[in-house]
Amino acid sequence: MTLRFAASVAALLLAIATRRAPAQAIELCDDKGFGRPCYTVTRDIPDLRLAGINNRTSSFRIRNGGVWQVCAQPGYRGYCRTFDRSVENLDRTPLQDNISSVRWARNGGGWPGGGGGVLPPGGGGPPGAGDDRCDRLSAQAAIVLYTRLDFRGDCRGLANSDRDLGARGAGIRSLRINRGRWRICTLRDFRGVCEEVERDVGRLPPRFADRIRSVQRLAP
Repeated sequence: MTLRFAASVAALLLAIATRRAPAQAIELCDDKGFGRPCYTVTRDIPDLRLAGINNRTSSFRIRNGGVWQVCAQPGYRGYCRTFDRSVENLDRTPLQDNISSVRWARNGGGWPGGGGGVLPPGGGGPPGAGDDRCDRLSAQAAIVLYTRLDFRGDCRGLANSDRDLGARGAGIRSLRINRGRWRICTLRDFRGVCEEVERDVGRLPPRFADRIRSVQRLAP
C-alpha cells in the first residue's frame, strides 16, 4: 500500500469517525493549470508581499471545500472576489498576477470546518494562529514537516535533501509539499523503510509517524 493511499484512507476514516471536516486550504500557483510552484495557504494573510508571493498567481486550487476571498491589494482592498471552487486560469481577469491578500470567507465568525472549526489543542484561534514562522515556511520552503497531525504544531522547512534530521525528525506527524517529489526514510542516509511522496500528507501512517530520520529530494 502506498503512503499516499494509506494516508487518504486514514484521513477518510477519521473524518467519518469524528464527523469533522478536514482543514481547508487554498493553493496559489504561479502558472495556469495549477502549474508549479504552488504555495499552500491555510489562514488569513493580509499581505502576501511578506511571504514573497504577491502578484504571481495565475491559478489556484481550493482544497477540502470552503470559501475564500482574494484581493488585488494588501489588507483585503482593491478588487476582491469570493470563490468556492478552484480556478484553472485567471487570464483575462483582473486577478491575473494581481493577488496580494487572501482570507477565509468566514460564516458567523467560525474558522474553517464550520461550527467554530477544528482548533489546535488548547488553541483559541485558527490553525497556526500567531505563528508567522510557520506561515512563511508554508509559503517558501519546498517541504514543511509538522509535529502534529493536519499541519499543526511546531514546523521546520527544507529546500533540499537532509541525510540526518537527528532530533529535528522526532515527532513528525504530517508534512506539506510545495515543490518537488520526495523520499522519506526511517534511517539516516535515506535507508530503512522509505516511501516516495509528491503531495501533502495530513496524517502519516504508523510506520513513519515520529520516525522520519532522513528526507531526500528526488525531483525539482
